[in-house]
Amino acid sequence: MARIFFLLIAILCGTVLAGQNLLAQTTAPVGSSDSATAKQKRKEEIAREKQEAAKQWPTSNQKALETWAAARQKRRDCQKQASERKLYFTKRSRFLKECLAGKTS
Repeated sequence: MARIFFLLIAILCGTVLAGQNLLAQTTAPVGSSDSATAKQKRKEEIAREKQEAAKQWPTSNQKALETWAAARQKRRDCQKQASERKLYFTKRSRFLKECLAGKTS
């Protein structure tokens, strides 16, 4: 009987201590307001950098966009040719690779 009573007290104390540890983990640290303002400033700085990059983006990447558009058009043309030839599965993928490489007309 004494063993059971002692066991119940030990379990009760363990749950109370575990609850205190959980509460200690959920509370905010004392110096969190300083880090919060620093984080906010960093977020604003990142937002400004993104806006500046977005302003410069259309002119700096025009050639890349044209290259990408040409590649997409070539892929569409190759896919259309594969459909016209009624190629499926492995033959289709092989044909697309060759067509995109310029080996097939």
